[in-house]
Amino acid sequence: MADPVGDPSRFRPPQSDVATQQKCLACNECPALSATRTVPLCEKCSSLVKDSRGVSYEQTAPSGQAMNAESLEAQILRHLHETVTPTVSDNDVLKEIEGLFVSGNDFLRRLFPNPSIRRMASLVGEILANKLTPIQLGFPVRALGFLVIGDITTRQGFIAAPKNWNEMIRRDPITQIGAIVLVGSHMVDYANERFTEDPENVKVRASAYEAEFFTTVRSLSPDWELMEYHQKILSLYPEGLATPRVRKVLYSARPLVLA
Repeated sequence: MADPVGDPSRFRPPQSDVATQQKCLACNECPALSATRTVPLCEKCSSLVKDSRGVSYEQTAPSGQAMNAESLEAQILRHLHETVTPTVSDNDVLKEIEGLFVSGNDFLRRLFPNPSIRRMASLVGEILANKLTPIQLGFPVRALGFLVIGDITTRQGFIAAPKNWNEMIRRDPITQIGAIVLVGSHMVDYANERFTEDPENVKVRASAYEAEFFTTVRSLSPDWELMEYHQKILSLYPEGLATPRVRKVLYSARPLVLA
């Protein structure tokens, strides 16, 4: 597999650090270091935030305003910053992670350019609003996931988040928004009473939805360099939801209506 950082010769030397009037897209407060960068960031955010390939935002901006993988990351970061207050103490981490998950799903529901993903995110929004699947930090997980605990009479679904997921989504917004898509599919299956009754197809649907997300991201920027995980998901479901074996297990999820 190629070096994920890529060929340094593709990038121009860093521009002068003279501040411009353009604001940082991550914190929306400090002036960006240079208006010519792909993702305008201030000095602090530029040193902290990396894109999905692990590359610092030092690339220069392409001409035009067409959305690509890097501008998508900038939009996600800006959306998260505008809707979620960063934690100030360890006691606030769960609240921040809850806010980031809701905000990330809201980005998918309102702004992501894929109608299938947006429809599913709308259902996930209903589930979140009705608090059917609370977020928990106590499970020993390294990635965002979904768990169902209990027997048939006490069954409860949980969104299991790593304790540092608030940091993970800011470092790698595309992969972690993809994780929200994966978990969101599980949540919809849980709300439609399919999670424990049809486990194999639950996995297929969730991974196919995630592949649908990555396929759309890749269509926005054909030069986007996929990590090994992205490649694995897309090799299993190269056409996302249109992959033939996926079509057989899709269903019309019912809207959530609670009395």
